[in-house]
Amino acid sequence: LQDCELALPPYRALALEAPVTLAARAEALRGLCALEIGNREEARTALARAVELGVDASLTTDVMAAQALLEQQ
Repeated sequence: LQDCELALPPYRALALEAPVTLAARAEALRGLCALEIGNREEARTALARAVELGVDASLTTDVMAAQALLEQQ
């Protein structure tokens, strides 16, 4: 998540085109990047979809923390 401005477009495309297992990861990364740059609606949508699709264990903690942060604000 070094440069979220540059990373978001490819994450968006991958989330739409990839098989479900990769789409979940792409949605998680899209959500985390969207939150990083302040796009809370996109973050909320992408993180929820990542959970729905079954985000992999390596990103679960970050996704859950980001969702909790969004709920607080």
